[in-house]
Amino acid sequence: MVNSPDGADTPLNHGYNLRSRVKHDSATETPSKPPAENAEKEEEMSGKNPGFFGLGSDLFSVCILMFLYVLQGVPLGLSSSIPILIAQKISGYSQQAAFSIVSYPFSCKLLWAPLVDCIYSSKLGRRKSWLVPLQYCIGGVMLYIPTVIGDALGHNGGEINVGVLAGWFCFLTFLAATQDIAVDGWALTMLSTRNIGWASTCNTVGQTVGYFFGYLGFLALESPMFCNLFRSVELDVGCITMETYLRFWGVVFILTYHICRYIRDRKGCGR
Repeated sequence: MVNSPDGADTPLNHGYNLRSRVKHDSATETPSKPPAENAEKEEEMSGKNPGFFGLGSDLFSVCILMFLYVLQGVPLGLSSSIPILIAQKISGYSQQAAFSIVSYPFSCKLLWAPLVDCIYSSKLGRRKSWLVPLQYCIGGVMLYIPTVIGDALGHNGGEINVGVLAGWFCFLTFLAATQDIAVDGWALTMLSTRNIGWASTCNTVGQTVGYFFGYLGFLALESPMFCNLFRSVELDVGCITMETYLRFWGVVFILTYHICRYIRDRKGCGR
């Protein structure tokens, strides 16, 4: 018999109820989320995001983004310092106006931004396919420019060659602008939804600090008048030269290349 006289379940009826309960539970079960997404959801539901400035687990990502944006500002600052260096050796403003072409790549980066977003290697990821080789290329260019910039600046008694200066620094700015496209996209996958607004903060602050290092920082350390304020004996040269400064930042870019290779985004796929 299926049911007992008092309405109690027989073994057959009990098995049917158990199978029905399993089917109901499997139909209403929601798919599990990755641990990272669960942690982020719990933080949003609780309204708490512990850590420095409330960044929580995004603190390391913000530091990396800030450092990358600082590096982008350095070539821009160095490009702006060239007109100051050649101002005393040229007459008129025509050559300085010709050198202003170096700022065009950063203004026109929208033209090749779709290519940076669409062309990539699935092995490295969408963003690191551009970011990693760009770091190495910028470092290599900054190490090579000192071999030609001395003659172009007229350090050996020759005339200033604005064409050589504009060509190399225009190419350097083009690489920095392309890196900016890749880093802007990478920030979207490195940061959680709660802290995505920090990407623009890192961009603004980082590039401003990098521009300061490349422009005012370099001109101050290159100026004999400024450096003599901290010397016991006055000299006719500053603490550094353009060649030395370029080599220093070239090494920094190449070291950053090795760091970026092993950084993964929030979703763990290095996109």
